Amino acid sequence: MERYLGDRTAGEYRAHMTAIKTITDAWHNGEIAVEAKRKAIAAENARFYDGQLGAAGACLTSEPRIYDDIAFVISDATGQPLPVVRHILARRRQENAVSAA
Repeated sequence: MERYLGDRTAGEYRAHMTAIKTITDAWHNGEIAVEAKRKAIAAENARFYDGQLGAAGACLTSEPRIYDDIAFVISDATGQPLPVVRHILARRRQENAVSAA
């Protein structure tokens, strides 16, 4: 089954996926932080997709909005939605503050 690549060639797609793999490998090896990984992947997707939406309809070229680094890391590591992780952490912090008082 051949994948639809739009106006791109199979070679261009392979180069795009190689670039993303290079970025994720650097992250796995501890060479770059999560935020740098996401920015680099967003930049590569913007280049490849010309700033358009991806096949699933999600915007692949915007950088993440990070307000709570711990919540972001936990969300990224566990695959849980960021709002859920933020809520859980806020609740935990609130309970810790109450028990400390």
